[in-house]
Amino acid sequence: MEGLVLAIDQGTTGTRAVVYDEKTRVVGSSYREFSQHFPKPGWVEHDAEEIWRATQAVMKAAVKGRRIAAIGITNQRETTVLWDRVTGRPVRRAIVWQDRRTAPFCGALKKRGLERVVRAKTGLLLDPYFSASKIRWLLDADSGLRLKGLKVDGGATANGFLMQFQADLLGVPVQISDAAESTAWGAAKLAGIGAGLWKTAQAADRRRKYRRVAPRMPRAKARALRKEWRGAVARLLHQ
Repeated sequence: MEGLVLAIDQGTTGTRAVVYDEKTRVVGSSYREFSQHFPKPGWVEHDAEEIWRATQAVMKAAVKGRRIAAIGITNQRETTVLWDRVTGRPVRRAIVWQDRRTAPFCGALKKRGLERVVRAKTGLLLDPYFSASKIRWLLDADSGLRLKGLKVDGGATANGFLMQFQADLLGVPVQISDAAESTAWGAAKLAGIGAGLWKTAQAADRRRKYRRVAPRMPRAKARALRKEWRGAVARLLHQ
């Protein structure tokens, strides 16, 4: 087996693939941009399938048929896309981390004095950058969808208040992975598959354990928050 490692940098405006050898030399590289969609002022969207096609293309160009020992990937983090679990296709375009469409909703929460609570508990600000308000917007926009649960990972899962607030806001149970370092686990999973430790990503994931957080906020209160958000969005769109 050649001692080659493939790194995929899936960025905001394009995807880059770089192949390194055992001496850390770059022995292959490719980059491809993809489309940026701006349907309204402050809105930024990506076509997830176009990103996948670009990723496949740069991998092929960088690898050039050589055998790869392991693959690592880094991505846009807070960019949010909903996938159809059955078809594996995106429901609609992804909402990019830069997108500000949920600012009115976050503003409504601030007016209720919740930013002080959130910041005290998490160290974070109430801001459209984070994914929860994007998920709610996508679910509202595609009213035929019904979210039954949400699996989460990453460093933020260590904060119990944030996980509870997310469950309350979405009105569904949140399942928290025991693999908090999701980026490292993803890279290790791919490397393990390549080394023969697991046959598929699904087989590796079945070994993970999840802690369940159920929504506790009264549904009337959650509906009131969502109503305030939709009203704020409507006022913004009609300015």
